[in-house]
Amino acid sequence: MSSLGSGAFALLLALTDGADGVLHGAVHPSEYLANLTTAPPAGEFVRTFVERIDEYSVHVRGHPPGSFWC
Repeated sequence: MSSLGSGAFALLLALTDGADGVLHGAVHPSEYLANLTTAPPAGEFVRTFVERIDEYSVHVRGHPPGSFWC
C-alpha cells in the first residue's frame, strides 16, 4: 500500500470516532505523544526502558522499543 493510501486509511479510521478521533492519539494521556515531554533521548530511552517503565503510559509499556525489528 502506498504512503498516500496508508495515510488515507489512517485518517478514515480515525474519523470513525468523529472529528475528535483525529486528534485523540495526539492529546490523550494514554497515547505515545503524551510521553514525548518526559521521555529521555532515544538511546537512553532504550537503555532505561525497563527501569523507567512505570513512568510511561500503558500504550508505550505495551510496545517496548525495538520490538518492530524482531
